[in-house]
Amino acid sequence: TPATPVGGNPGTTFGKQALNVFQFAADIHGAYLKSNVTIVNNATFEPLECDATGGVLGSSGPLEVFTFDAANLPAGAKADIWYAGPEANALAGEDLSPTEADIQSQFNGALGQPGCIEGSSWYMGLDHKVGPGQIDFLNVVLHEMSHGLGFLDLTDLTTGEDFPGPGPDQHPNIYGFFVKHNGTLWDDLTPAQRVAAAVDD
Repeated sequence: TPATPVGGNPGTTFGKQALNVFQFAADIHGAYLKSNVTIVNNATFEPLECDATGGVLGSSGPLEVFTFDAANLPAGAKADIWYAGPEANALAGEDLSPTEADIQSQFNGALGQPGCIEGSSWYMGLDHKVGPGQIDFLNVVLHEMSHGLGFLDLTDLTTGEDFPGPGPDQHPNIYGFFVKHNGTLWDDLTPAQRVAAAVDD
C-alpha cells in the first residue's frame, strides 16, 4: 500500500515503513542486549481480537525455550531454569535450533477498520510525534519484541505452576527468577500465592 514518508521513516509503502520501524526497534534492543547469534523474528499483520473501542494491538513471544543442566552450563547461565530461545542462544554462543525462527510476532492489521478500534491508525514515524487517533507502532513493536527476547514470565497464571506444569521438566524461568511480590521472590511463592500475586495491584 503506498504511503507518505513520516517522522524520519523514509518508506513509501506501508510494508516498507513497517519494516523500517521493526529494524529501528531491533537496533534499540540490540544496543543493550548483546548476542553473537542472529535472532530471527517472524512478524505478520493480521486481524487480532478487537471491537469498536479497544482490542489487541500486537503479541509476541519466543517460539522455543531451553534449560541447561549443571554439566553443560554456559558462563553466566543458571542450571534448570527456562530461558527464551534468544537468551539461551546468547548464553550458549550458538543457535540451539538453527532451522527454526526464534520469535513470532503479530500486529493488528484490522486496526481502524469498522469494528476494530474505529477512528485509529498506526503511526509509522520514528519520532514518537503521534497525532490524534494514531497509535505509535514503534512503541508497540518495542514492547512486543521485548517479550520475544525473554521479558516474559512462563508461569501458568491459572494454576500458578511453573512451565510446563507438574512433572520432571517443570522449572522456573529466568524472568520470574528476579520477580518479587511484596518482598518475596516469585519462585518462593506457592502456586496459589502466584495466582493471587498476578492480579494484585
